[in-house]
Amino acid sequence: MGHEVTVLTVSEEVEEREVTDQDGYTLIKQPPKLELLGNQIFANTVGDLRGLEDFDVVHTHSHLFFSSNVAALYCRMANIPIAITCHGLNSQRGPFWFSRAHLRTLGKWTYDSADVTLCYTDVEQSKLRDLGVDADIAVVNNGIDTNPLLPCWTDPSDIASQGGQAIVFVGRLVDGKRPQDVLAAFDTVRERCPDASLFFCGDGRFETVSNRRSLTRDLQML
Repeated sequence: MGHEVTVLTVSEEVEEREVTDQDGYTLIKQPPKLELLGNQIFANTVGDLRGLEDFDVVHTHSHLFFSSNVAALYCRMANIPIAITCHGLNSQRGPFWFSRAHLRTLGKWTYDSADVTLCYTDVEQSKLRDLGVDADIAVVNNGIDTNPLLPCWTDPSDIASQGGQAIVFVGRLVDGKRPQDVLAAFDTVRERCPDASLFFCGDGRFETVSNRRSLTRDLQML
């Protein structure tokens, strides 16, 4: 659309700062210098932010990233409009106690410093308000066109053909998505609905779910 866009991100694929132009935008990759409580930190964040006065807006992702906190501080000092997207309130990689402590202190300040905070759901908006965030919050629901995704299924009829109720978990099979909680809750479901089936759609370190615990029911991986 003719806009000038620069993306600044951390990447384990590079050993030093890398700048490339692709698909109409500038991509700056920085290697992580340190990882603290599941949060990767790259050096010279402020150095990359200098000169952003030429941009109309800065958009950062999540209060949980230290780079977002630094960007919020810099933009307030330099009087640059900033928008922050809330990708959930708790970290998927760091411990829960850190997420809560960070949210109530530096995270809250980061959201309050934004010109607008973008939330995916009304629930997230309410939780931020309950936390005391006074800044403008806009709810922008995720949209998805399901048609291109249908060929990714091996055979959707595998689920539809089940005799009982079918429960589907869709997501990465990692700690942060808590697939093991779904598996544990399925015990209760089977007590009430013996014919129910559970499907996991995704990959990750728990791809072989049977490695997590002994299964006493049929579990199909798609």
